[in-house]
Amino acid sequence: INKDNYELFMNDFKNAYGLDGDQLSFLSYDLIGLVYFLIYENDFKISKKIFYKKNKFKGKIGVFEISKNTITHQLNFYSIEDKKFKKIF
Repeated sequence: INKDNYELFMNDFKNAYGLDGDQLSFLSYDLIGLVYFLIYENDFKISKKIFYKKNKFKGKIGVFEISKNTITHQLNFYSIEDKKFKKIF
Protein backbone atom coordinates (compact mmCIF):
# COMPACT_ATOMS: atom_id res chain seq x y z
CA ILE A 1 0.00 0.00 0.00
CA ASN A 2 1.22 3.49 -0.77
CA LYS A 3 1.64 4.95 2.72
CA ASP A 4 1.15 8.59 1.71
CA ASN A 5 -2.05 7.84 -0.22
CA TYR A 6 -3.31 5.70 2.66
CA GLU A 7 -2.83 8.49 5.19
CA LEU A 8 -4.47 11.05 2.88
CA PHE A 9 -7.44 8.74 2.26
CA MET A 10 -7.91 8.07 5.98
CA ASN A 11 -7.88 11.80 6.72
CA ASP A 12 -10.38 12.54 3.91
CA PHE A 13 -12.60 9.64 5.02
CA LYS A 14 -12.69 10.90 8.61
CA ASN A 15 -13.50 14.44 7.46
CA ALA A 16 -16.29 13.23 5.15
CA TYR A 17 -17.95 10.63 7.37
CA GLY A 18 -16.81 11.42 10.92
CA LEU A 19 -15.54 7.84 11.21
CA ASP A 20 -12.18 6.15 11.02
CA GLY A 21 -11.64 4.36 7.71
CA ASP A 22 -10.07 0.94 7.48
CA GLN A 23 -8.32 -1.28 4.95
CA LEU A 24 -11.65 -2.42 3.52
CA SER A 25 -12.86 1.13 2.86
CA PHE A 26 -9.51 1.98 1.24
CA LEU A 27 -9.56 -1.09 -1.01
CA SER A 28 -13.24 -0.57 -1.89
CA TYR A 29 -12.48 2.98 -3.03
CA ASP A 30 -9.97 1.68 -5.57
CA LEU A 31 -12.10 -1.26 -6.68
CA ILE A 32 -14.95 1.07 -7.63
CA GLY A 33 -12.45 3.16 -9.60
CA LEU A 34 -11.01 0.04 -11.21
CA VAL A 35 -14.40 -1.21 -12.41
CA TYR A 36 -15.30 2.25 -13.73
CA PHE A 37 -11.95 2.45 -15.56
CA LEU A 38 -12.45 -0.96 -17.19
CA ILE A 39 -16.00 -0.14 -18.29
CA TYR A 40 -14.83 3.24 -19.61
CA GLU A 41 -12.06 1.55 -21.61
CA ASN A 42 -14.74 -0.73 -23.12
CA ASP A 43 -17.01 2.17 -24.23
CA PHE A 44 -19.31 1.57 -21.24
CA LYS A 45 -20.23 -1.90 -22.47
CA ILE A 46 -20.19 -4.51 -19.75
CA SER A 47 -18.77 -7.84 -20.86
CA LYS A 48 -16.50 -10.59 -19.60
CA LYS A 49 -13.69 -9.39 -21.85
CA ILE A 50 -12.99 -6.29 -19.72
CA PHE A 51 -11.08 -8.50 -17.28
CA TYR A 52 -9.35 -10.51 -19.99
CA LYS A 53 -7.63 -7.73 -21.92
CA LYS A 54 -4.23 -6.68 -20.53
CA ASN A 55 -4.50 -3.33 -18.76
CA LYS A 56 -3.17 -1.29 -15.82
CA PHE A 57 -4.99 0.93 -13.35
CA LYS A 58 -3.27 3.22 -10.85
CA GLY A 59 -5.41 3.79 -7.79
CA LYS A 60 -4.78 5.26 -4.37
CA ILE A 61 -3.80 1.88 -2.96
CA GLY A 62 -1.33 1.17 -5.75
CA VAL A 63 -1.16 -0.24 -9.26
CA PHE A 64 -3.48 -3.02 -10.42
CA GLU A 65 -2.65 -5.14 -13.46
CA ILE A 66 -5.45 -6.92 -15.28
CA SER A 67 -4.83 -9.78 -17.70
CA LYS A 68 -6.64 -13.00 -18.61
CA ASN A 69 -9.32 -12.67 -15.91
CA THR A 70 -6.72 -12.08 -13.20
CA ILE A 71 -6.12 -8.89 -11.24
CA THR A 72 -2.78 -8.48 -9.47
CA HIS A 73 -1.81 -5.68 -7.15
CA GLN A 74 1.73 -4.30 -7.15
CA LEU A 75 2.81 -3.83 -3.56
CA ASN A 76 5.06 -1.21 -2.02
CA PHE A 77 7.41 -2.39 0.71
CA TYR A 78 8.69 -0.25 3.56
CA SER A 79 11.32 -0.59 6.26
CA ILE A 80 11.53 1.37 9.48
CA GLU A 81 14.72 3.35 9.94
CA ASP A 82 15.26 5.93 12.65
CA LYS A 83 11.59 5.58 13.66
CA LYS A 84 10.44 6.55 10.14
CA PHE A 85 9.04 4.59 7.22
CA LYS A 86 11.40 4.28 4.25
CA LYS A 87 10.06 2.95 0.95
CA ILE A 88 12.15 0.01 -0.28
CA PHE A 89 10.32 -0.48 -3.59
